[in-house]
Amino acid sequence: MNSVESGAGRSRATAISVAVAVPVVGLVIAAVGLVPQLTATTTTTDGLSVTAHDGISMNDTTWVVPVDAPWSDFPLFSSEDFTIGCSPEQLGWLSSNAVLVPEPIRFEFANRADAGQSLSIHSIHLAGKESDPEPSIRLRCAENGGGQGGVPMVVSGLQAGSEAPAVVGPDQEDIPGSDVVYTPGEIVTFNLRPGDTSQLFLALDAAADLRTFTGAVVATVSSGDNVRNVELPLPHGDELVIPVETLKGDLIEVNYGMAMCGWADEKGRLISSSGVRCSVTDIVRRLEGDWDSNRSGQISLSGNWSGDVVGDSHPYSINVTILEDGNVASATATYPEIPCAATWTLTSRSDSAVTFTERVSQEYVCYDNVPITIKFNPDGSLQYSALSGGAVITATLFRVG
Repeated sequence: MNSVESGAGRSRATAISVAVAVPVVGLVIAAVGLVPQLTATTTTTDGLSVTAHDGISMNDTTWVVPVDAPWSDFPLFSSEDFTIGCSPEQLGWLSSNAVLVPEPIRFEFANRADAGQSLSIHSIHLAGKESDPEPSIRLRCAENGGGQGGVPMVVSGLQAGSEAPAVVGPDQEDIPGSDVVYTPGEIVTFNLRPGDTSQLFLALDAAADLRTFTGAVVATVSSGDNVRNVELPLPHGDELVIPVETLKGDLIEVNYGMAMCGWADEKGRLISSSGVRCSVTDIVRRLEGDWDSNRSGQISLSGNWSGDVVGDSHPYSINVTILEDGNVASATATYPEIPCAATWTLTSRSDSAVTFTERVSQEYVCYDNVPITIKFNPDGSLQYSALSGGAVITATLFRVG
């Protein structure tokens, strides 16, 4: 790209102006106007000033937690009356036992000279090494909102495992107030005249080969024949780690101090129509391979479940306590509004469903010897169905207590 000289017209270089208040994946740049200087300092590469800050004020934090972490010590409830996301105790546990997935970084570049040539910052890339990740799962502390809030941005992408320089994205527009136009597909380059400042918002993607990255953000800085590579500072710590979890599709989401076990999409977002509470025991079973969204034969049924029955002449609720020992399961069920109580005896279990026979105590006037089928929903809830008195009744059961 060409240097931008004083008094010159627009030079082609890049840029889309977007004022956003949501997470960004990639690189963001905002050009800032001139800062007049009164001294006669001449431009050199040593005149570059770089500061780093948390780029996006996102409240969500995501962690990669080893399977063998001390899960029995993970606190499931906040000590405060109202805590969105993870409680202070949970964040303390995560800080000691997990690796934080890095948030976008906001870099501020400044040419501290007031005379001489432009200072060029380009070839911004990741440099480091990759390693095989240890068995791990993704945990997200779900918070409210967040975002950069009205700052014009240029969005690009930079991925661990590749030393390719950052390029401007395909849908970029001009940045208001900047005399530089950033062209989609070109290598991100800042040409700072003496006294100029610019900002760079950099989001980091995990390696495509699903390996953990450890290293740094590096840029090439040049002024005339003076060229050198610099390692850019980080907001927290001296080393950049971009972790990768091994249990893909599994996710533990924590909100209001409570854990919800679910399944994540390719972007790590919880796939669930409603939250499904899970205990530390559930988490440990899941990490040991006993919890699989597509294989009911491996899912733990143990616990208390509740839901609303539909399909009968009138609606009513069902409460079920299921006990499990290996592949043998039994249960007690109550239908409070009828009222009715029953026991369930396991009759079969496969990769797709579990079936029971429901027997009702003699003191209740309810249908007896009813076949019950339980299937497993992707969000961790149970799909209940029964043939009772010639009617097919159903309910979605959620874990309670």
